[in-house]
Amino acid sequence: MSERRSNKRPADESDDGSQPKRQDEDPSGTPPEGADWPSPDDLPGTSAPQTGPPNLENRLVVATLGYSQIREDQYNDGGYLRIVPRQVLGGVQEVVKYLNRGHYSSAWLSKRTDNGAYEVVKVSKSDPRFAVPTRKEIEILKTIQSKKPHPNIVKLLGSFEESNGQFSHVTMVLEVMGPNLQYAIHSSGKKMHLEVVRRVSKQLLGALKYIHQRGIVHMDIKPNNIMLAITNADVARLAANNNPAYEIYDMDITNPSANIVAKLADFGLSFDKSEPARRRVPPTCPYRGPETFLTELADTYTDMWSMGCVIFEMLVGSILFDCSQYRDNPQHPFVHFGMLNVILGAVPKAPYEANLRPEFRDIFDEYGNVRLPPRTIGSPFFGIGLFNKLSIDDSNEFSQLMDMFFKYDMTGRVTAEQALAHNFLQPNGGRNTFGPEMVRQNRSQQSSNSSSSAYNLDVGSPIYEEEPSTSYGGYPQKPEDGPSYSGQNNF
Repeated sequence: MSERRSNKRPADESDDGSQPKRQDEDPSGTPPEGADWPSPDDLPGTSAPQTGPPNLENRLVVATLGYSQIREDQYNDGGYLRIVPRQVLGGVQEVVKYLNRGHYSSAWLSKRTDNGAYEVVKVSKSDPRFAVPTRKEIEILKTIQSKKPHPNIVKLLGSFEESNGQFSHVTMVLEVMGPNLQYAIHSSGKKMHLEVVRRVSKQLLGALKYIHQRGIVHMDIKPNNIMLAITNADVARLAANNNPAYEIYDMDITNPSANIVAKLADFGLSFDKSEPARRRVPPTCPYRGPETFLTELADTYTDMWSMGCVIFEMLVGSILFDCSQYRDNPQHPFVHFGMLNVILGAVPKAPYEANLRPEFRDIFDEYGNVRLPPRTIGSPFFGIGLFNKLSIDDSNEFSQLMDMFFKYDMTGRVTAEQALAHNFLQPNGGRNTFGPEMVRQNRSQQSSNSSSSAYNLDVGSPIYEEEPSTSYGGYPQKPEDGPSYSGQNNF
């Protein structure tokens, strides 16, 4: 098993809020005297309140070296658009720097020539297999934003088609965001504080409630597709940084008071429930509910299973159903069912029987369960909570919430609205705890803020860096296509 990499502060990180400075120019590594730090009100992705410079030790460092190039052979018919810095796209988008790529598109930081605003252009490959889903994503986002945009959904600022004279590339213009949640969880060397997990979870559930009420199913909820907001100072740093090895953000996920803002992104697999029924592309494997294997059903409950996996991952620092290494195995569904067996108990036939896919009709035993020996007696989540230094009360609430997300019967699975009201997601678990008890809980959480996994109860495994990619870079990508945008991964 490879070691999990903990990103340390690079020697030449930026020490002020705008321009990078090499350490050999300032060996002290301290901010210049009188540095003009942004006000707390201008820090949507950092700790607040804040009375001085950001804590340099708690900056989020995203290592990008190793996926900072598009291979020459990928500029082919149906492939990426060849773009270079200072090139102007769509008449006003002057390209500043390459960010990343996905299987469907590449992402670039741009600066508008008319007002100087930084934005992100996400340029699809020209092949219709990639252009069509991009157009669909644009339609979905326009529908979502048509009345009142939700603060926890990445904003679509515009769209256009860019041509190289031979092929046309559908291009989305998006607000600039920071790293995705994947990097905050697994590549920062830090563990998210419980209070940060609660706030981020409620933001995302609010976004899900918003789209579900409008008949939209996302279909690809995962940390890679959840973006973290950054400050104007961070955007300026991103634009100024010419070192492709890393990006740095003033963001402290270990601070219980940190004002971390998360936004849901990548609606390329989404669909409107009013559309004619058809088989959908399933969520990324570790975030798939059993119905996406056994049937062709997909609805808002599909998103809720995935969201439960995300909350678990934020709290524990490990993927709950880490089946990514088996994704090319023909027996992959049975590997996944085995994991469900171990963690949640036997997978029953009853909830899926009326809609079973033919290839799964004969996998059940005489008791109506998938033919695998169950290993779990009762829910394991209470013990996992304790192991991750939660209090008894928080562990109990955590266990209850997880059981609500992971119901095999989709009709009984928790909704976004119901989850938002659960005690576990309220500040301090809905308890008015002050004084020594609150201090003890905070210290307990802070003591677990290390890069090592706190989850080894034989029901999951930590994630290791595999294929860096981006929500802005696009959609699920093939392993051979490599990684894709500034610190964001797809599996």
